[in-house]
Amino acid sequence: MKNRFNHPITLHAWQVIAVILALALLTVSGAVVWAQGGDRRAPDSTAGMFKPGTIRLVGQQASIRWEITCDNNYHNVLYTVVKVPAGKRADLIATFNAEAEQVLGAGRWAYGRFRIGSQNLSPSADGGMWVVDGNGPKYLAFSQQGMTTTPVTAGTYTLYYDLRCTGGNLYIEDSILTAIVNIR
Repeated sequence: MKNRFNHPITLHAWQVIAVILALALLTVSGAVVWAQGGDRRAPDSTAGMFKPGTIRLVGQQASIRWEITCDNNYHNVLYTVVKVPAGKRADLIATFNAEAEQVLGAGRWAYGRFRIGSQNLSPSADGGMWVVDGNGPKYLAFSQQGMTTTPVTAGTYTLYYDLRCTGGNLYIEDSILTAIVNIR
């Protein structure tokens, strides 16, 4: 039987140069990615990183349709209960999703916010986060996220999602409020 693997390898100069260039390019690319921190989408600091803990999920959903009174005051849309055991603290990331019919009118807006205990969740801590534009489509789905900037201490809390609008009418339906609770 003839040995089929005993065959001399013949390389041309251009093949050797192509392999060397490919290896050089991969090495330089890897060094650049490593120098940039590996992932350009990573946060600039660890300020948004939660300490390790036990994850719990909470949520509430509603499929009814209701009108949000557009009187420039916040009105609760959904809420759910969050329990933090004695001796523990918790970080929260909350999400609200809903379908909406807006008849706000040009130059009018709706703002959303999350709150738990005495603190509002970021980024809507001051005046709420703009979620619906009166100049936009009449029917839409929107989503908002928020997170605690300081840990929640032990106790039983209600996590609220509130909306306020500056005029016209806003109808909400098929909404859901969820939160990831990191207990540590």
